[in-house]
Amino acid sequence: MITIPIKIKKEDKLIIIKHLESACKIPSDLSNLNQMVAYEQYIDVLSKLRATQHNSKAIRLNLSQARGFWSYLSNVYVEIGDYELANGTILAERIRKDIVRKILTLK
Repeated sequence: MITIPIKIKKEDKLIIIKHLESACKIPSDLSNLNQMVAYEQYIDVLSKLRATQHNSKAIRLNLSQARGFWSYLSNVYVEIGDYELANGTILAERIRKDIVRKILTLK
């Protein structure tokens, strides 16, 4: 499985964890497979962030998790405030480049 290391500052991890926890909602439609898969990915990313929340160690995400996390950073995290906008934009661009780099190494 292809994994991408994502290094996030401790301060950002704490903010992201709080934000993700407040958005945590178990899907009500258990027959919707896409919704269930997205929720499972969300829980896995959140657990990795919690495990490393007291340091700035990188978390390793598979390609689909990295894509979902990149989407979260680009669309949701940057809307919280100016600090998050600056850090989220930088982090999202780094993740996008890492995803492209990993895909190019597969060819």
